[in-house]
Amino acid sequence: MHRNCFVNLILYLILSQQTDQVEYVNVALGKPTDQISQFRHYDSSLAVDGKRNTVLGDNSCAHDVGNTNSYWVVDLVHYYPIRHINITNRDIYSNRLSDFYIYVSGVKPYPAQEEGRIGELCLHFPGEFPPAGPHSLECESKSICGRYVYVWQPLFTYLTICEFEVFVDAQEIMNANGFYVFPERKSTMTPYVSITLEEFTRMNCVRMCLSTGLRCALLVQVEEATKLCECIDVDSVQSSPDIAGIGWSLMKNLRM
Repeated sequence: MHRNCFVNLILYLILSQQTDQVEYVNVALGKPTDQISQFRHYDSSLAVDGKRNTVLGDNSCAHDVGNTNSYWVVDLVHYYPIRHINITNRDIYSNRLSDFYIYVSGVKPYPAQEEGRIGELCLHFPGEFPPAGPHSLECESKSICGRYVYVWQPLFTYLTICEFEVFVDAQEIMNANGFYVFPERKSTMTPYVSITLEEFTRMNCVRMCLSTGLRCALLVQVEEATKLCECIDVDSVQSSPDIAGIGWSLMKNLRM
């Protein structure tokens, strides 16, 4: 990376941490959805139609027929660092949305039969969810990189959601699916793919990592002497302490 580019990046990181103005975008709006079953014409897509209407009869809420292990899922199409979620509940019978879990996954989950089979846990809401809204929720520990956001309600009841919103920092949307390339092997993070390439080039290493599926941020590190290529998931530059002080190059939204 050229010196000026590196200095500009460091200045951006410093300034982005100092500003209090964060622009959030609802990345769930109008995205593909699914649910375990459908009550009358209240299909899963009504929970991402952009309407926070709490009246079921106004045709703006997703509603199933009543199940055990009920689920509703939205496909965000791209990977995002997910943490901030808003849910708008019905104005009446709001107690039906209760004791539910929200998971984030990189692959489309199968209908859940037991906890832990549908991605990484974002949060568990015990008890009855309050009526109307929107009500803001956050993942309990950190942002989770994923494409599918999955609501699972294990006990028998109706699962009804009037609006489900996933808010992501606009700057993080710009950074989503970017990747970082280490010029040499210095990171101690565990790779999800590690392979020796016979026809080794840095670009072949990047292509191989991209072929495994894009993540929120993909760190590609190479060891040219041994032709070793490693692919590592990271949420952002700041999330990895061993990136600091290491020479690396940043390529945005490469498509090959």
